[in-house]
Amino acid sequence: MNEHLKKVMYDNKFNYENEVIHVKDGIPSDVGEMLHELILEHKPKVSLELGLCHGISSMYICDALKEVGGEKHHIIDPGLEVNKYGLYNLDQCGLSGFYQHYDDVSESRLPIMWKEGLKVDFVFLDGWQTLDQLMLDFFYIDKILNIGGIVTFDDCEMQSVKSAVRYFIQYPSYEELFSYIYRCRSIKKISEDNRSWDWHTIK
Repeated sequence: MNEHLKKVMYDNKFNYENEVIHVKDGIPSDVGEMLHELILEHKPKVSLELGLCHGISSMYICDALKEVGGEKHHIIDPGLEVNKYGLYNLDQCGLSGFYQHYDDVSESRLPIMWKEGLKVDFVFLDGWQTLDQLMLDFFYIDKILNIGGIVTFDDCEMQSVKSAVRYFIQYPSYEELFSYIYRCRSIKKISEDNRSWDWHTIK
């Protein structure tokens, strides 16, 4: 694991331009380690993340992605006043040039990625967690995700995320993977979406 990431997780803080920034909103270490393990197991080439903040999950993902010979990590999250800390932490890990940050909202950026032909193999979905936002985000994520790709949802204790994932796992083109972390669930794309126009099986 990268030394800067280890120090941030151990101290629960980091220095930014002579200011001490306390990590309050980052993922816990067990979630970071789970992301790391998923990437080591499935060996994605290109990953995508919705949400940045202090960059904790991004550092875990990029650290593992580099270990398996990955190529690029894409991050969508608007608001540089907060995200400047995450970008700083990624650069302190020596990851400048390995990631691409989009200071944009996902409902705007994801359709552009699809139109431009971006394909990804791993997605960590930790952005705006309302039900309508999750449904919209996943609609486009499904279009840019390669077969065999993984989508991991954070905050699965929230009712909105529970409801969304409960719907997504019914897609015939996905299967759920085992997760030992209660707040996270992962699904794997096993085929292209071949549902008929009137498909609907939610109970």
